[in-house]
Amino acid sequence: GIDQSGGATVLLSGTSTSLDSGPISVGSPNAGDKGTSGSLSLTTGATNSGVSGSIAVKTGKALGSNGKGGGIEVLVGSGNSGSGGDISIKSGLTEADFSGGRMDIAAGAGSYGGVLTISSGEGIDESGGTMYVKVGDGTGNVDGGNMFVEAGKTTSSTAAGGEMYVTGGYGAGGASSGGRTTVQGGVGNGKTGGELLLLSGYGYSSTSGKLILATANAGKKGVSAPLELKTGTSNAGNSGFVNLKTSDSLGGRAGNINIAVGQGTSGIGGEVIITGGASAGGGAKNSGGRTSILGGSGGSAPGGDVLVYGGEGKPGGNVRVSSGGGTQTSSGVLELTTANAGKIGLSGSIYLSTGTSSGGDTGMINLKTSNAIKGGAGAISLSVGSGDTNAGGRISMFAGDSTPKTGGDILMQTGFGQKSSSGQISLMTLNAGERGVSGGITLSTGTTSFGASGQLTFHTGEATSGSGGDIFIEVGPGDVGTGGTVAIASGYGMETSSGALKIRSLNAGVFGVSGSLTLSTGTSSGGNTGFFHMTTGEATSGHGGSVFVVVGTGDSGHGGEIKIRAGNSTYENAIGGAITMMAGTSKNAGTDQLSKGGLFSLTAGSGNTDLGGQMLIQSGPGISTSSGSVMIRTPNSGLLGKSGTMKLFTGTTSLGGSGNLMLNTGAAKFGSGGNVTLLVGDGDSGNGGNVVLTAGKSSMSSTSGGKLNFTAGEGQGGYAGRGGDVDIKAGMGHSTSGGSINIYSGVGKLTHSGNVTLVTANAGTAGASGMMKLSTGTSSYGNSGLLNITTGEGKFGRGGNITILVGTGNSGHGGNLTLLAGVSLVRTGGAIDMSAGIGSATTSGSVTIRSSNAGNKGASGALVFSSGTAGSGNSGSILIGSAAATGGRGGMVSISVGSGNSGQGGRLSILSGRSTVHTGGLLSIESGEGTSTTSGPVTIRTANSGQYGSSGMLVFSSGTTTSGNSGALRIGSGASTGGRGGALSITVGSGTSGAGGLLTILSGRSTKATGGAVT
Repeated sequence: GIDQSGGATVLLSGTSTSLDSGPISVGSPNAGDKGTSGSLSLTTGATNSGVSGSIAVKTGKALGSNGKGGGIEVLVGSGNSGSGGDISIKSGLTEADFSGGRMDIAAGAGSYGGVLTISSGEGIDESGGTMYVKVGDGTGNVDGGNMFVEAGKTTSSTAAGGEMYVTGGYGAGGASSGGRTTVQGGVGNGKTGGELLLLSGYGYSSTSGKLILATANAGKKGVSAPLELKTGTSNAGNSGFVNLKTSDSLGGRAGNINIAVGQGTSGIGGEVIITGGASAGGGAKNSGGRTSILGGSGGSAPGGDVLVYGGEGKPGGNVRVSSGGGTQTSSGVLELTTANAGKIGLSGSIYLSTGTSSGGDTGMINLKTSNAIKGGAGAISLSVGSGDTNAGGRISMFAGDSTPKTGGDILMQTGFGQKSSSGQISLMTLNAGERGVSGGITLSTGTTSFGASGQLTFHTGEATSGSGGDIFIEVGPGDVGTGGTVAIASGYGMETSSGALKIRSLNAGVFGVSGSLTLSTGTSSGGNTGFFHMTTGEATSGHGGSVFVVVGTGDSGHGGEIKIRAGNSTYENAIGGAITMMAGTSKNAGTDQLSKGGLFSLTAGSGNTDLGGQMLIQSGPGISTSSGSVMIRTPNSGLLGKSGTMKLFTGTTSLGGSGNLMLNTGAAKFGSGGNVTLLVGDGDSGNGGNVVLTAGKSSMSSTSGGKLNFTAGEGQGGYAGRGGDVDIKAGMGHSTSGGSINIYSGVGKLTHSGNVTLVTANAGTAGASGMMKLSTGTSSYGNSGLLNITTGEGKFGRGGNITILVGTGNSGHGGNLTLLAGVSLVRTGGAIDMSAGIGSATTSGSVTIRSSNAGNKGASGALVFSSGTAGSGNSGSILIGSAAATGGRGGMVSISVGSGNSGQGGRLSILSGRSTVHTGGLLSIESGEGTSTTSGPVTIRTANSGQYGSSGMLVFSSGTTTSGNSGALRIGSGASTGGRGGALSITVGSGTSGAGGLLTILSGRSTKATGGAVT
């Protein structure tokens, strides 16, 4: 009709009261020999007003108790030429400003939901057909449509939501690989690419679900595939960074991060390598990326520790801390320092200590700078920082104790100059402050319980084409009171004789004369010059010792002279200085009468107008003040010479120990003991004179060479009395480098070399052990000095271990260990490189970074791998990966949260970076490439549930957005050359109870326009 609806057309087959109703077939007949069968079209007509007619294809209900609804099949017939026929299902297009028509594909509801299978065609001779699940494009200035793949929810309080699997195709052939699964954010043609966010399920009233990134277990004859976390390459700007971080906790501690390599049954264990980013740009500003390992901040509580351990084993693994190599310039600086203290605290101590040994020697510590080509080797400086209260910090050097044998040696030796002089050694205390005195120096050997105590030798080396080095013992000048005293005494013998004291010059060579010996007091500018006193001690049951002043016999010319001359006086009516010498007296026993005195033969100087001069050799005592000084020195040289040499030494021995040599100042009451100064005079040509301290050799079997001890004085005062400091400081270089300090242990020609131990002494009953600091000095122009801690190479054995270990305490938190690279005010900060040792013939050493096991009532320490914040530019990247392998597989990288027996398991969160002005960072998860075979699979799944729980939920979802479209989600397999594209399967797992898990594919909901389509 014109004004009414057209008539309906109904096709119904015949009914049956007891059997099937008749079928209806709508089709075109078969084609002829040379044609095609006719098309079949179900279409409604167009409409000018309103909605066009709909098409419904459905089967009727099954009302009986033993039937089901009829199926619907849309099938394209087979062919024998060309591609198979297509099926195209599209919802309606609209030209208005609304969404296109919606399409719903859903399986039937039931006690168990019906299965929904969408699959591409099977490849009989080639690859199976590719499947595209694609959201429609956004034309114009709008976003493309969103895609949601979501498993079914459950309303039960005990059941879990449906699971979701995205799995690469199964390689069923004998040598075929499984299909690859790629989850990738969208490509941004003009801006940042789309994000990829992997989040486990949110628990409204309990724990959120686990997130596991893992490759599948290996087969019977293969290895598990590697897992790689990395950001993509960058053509302009920095590449994206990787952040492994656990989130904050509002009701407990933040979750741990554990990077652990799995255990193997053959070969060496897998490695864990943390490497800062390489920089291919030139210039000093384009340095390699920094690697920082920081303990967690503790706020008002102690900060977290950083522990670096080598792996346990037979033997244990090594730990190596090395700065980066410089391919064209200097290598990086390695700084071992504790952070500055807070307002009311102390800066942390540094301990360098090797572990104890249960069978054999303990490990050695070697502080050494490496050899230099076209330059000088780096210096080593041991320096205590300045303080504004109390005494300055002390430096102590102790050789090792030994119960059955000789204690360890201490060797201080300057560097060898192959074409010039060897380095100097300076032992000196610094100048005193405004109201103090300069510190003393004591050179002393220890006491002995059996045998002779160690000898003290001052000896300069032999000279070729020159004279031997000088030795000066001189007390510095003072502007108030008497000058300092020099006392030289032999050793006391409690049961036998005291030691001899010999001062002499050595025998002359083939064409020379023996050296002169001069004992003289200094001149005086106001008052008398100092006395000179030589005497032997009193004797009980014997005679006093003789004094011999003898000139040696010669075979040419006159005999040598002995001259003892008193001082001249230029004052009017004064006389010259007196010389007093007295032979010994003899007294008869039982009488007061004197017998014949000792023979005396000395002649005083003649007087031109008066008596001859008197003679007195004696240092005057000071009854109420200081006694007179005694100075032994060689006089100043002439215009073309140098001052004479002075040697103090004991003679050789054929049986027993040689005599001791002691430089010792006397005890003081109401004052400090006198100083002992070994000082080499200044010179204006050539190198400065050396001071050499060398302990004695021993050629007897099973004995040790002499020990060399440096011990500061004890502070025995009842209040605030502290021990004296020991300062070892090389000389200043005004126009070149300062002098070096080298500390060597003794060489063992047949066995081990001696140990060198730097350790602060144990604390007293109410104090702390002293701090140890290894630090190079500041620099005003150029790099500051290098600090190198290394053990020597081992032949027929391994190199010595290096252990950095904080001692155990029984109060408060454990001591911290901090490794901080250097700060740069204008360039990139210093790098930290931690590398295990190379195994030239076998495996390289392991590197383990972990916190120790917790105590009975605590938690194990957190482990943080994080780059620092950036004030301008990108913050530093974090790379976790294993290196390439030749003749084997690349090492596995595993990120695993440890198991627990209380509460929920620790969380593992992988979040890409947040940006306040641009797109957030990309998160990419890719398996390893198989260059000649299949690339590795990637499995994202939650672990199997326990006995009474359900497995964790797995959520693939883009985040919400406040302006613009939320991120797209793509699930697909890659293109294939010479094969089929990988299959894509989304399946719900089977269950033995309740309805089967739901599989729901929902397009986006819109509150203002048409919801998103499903294509």
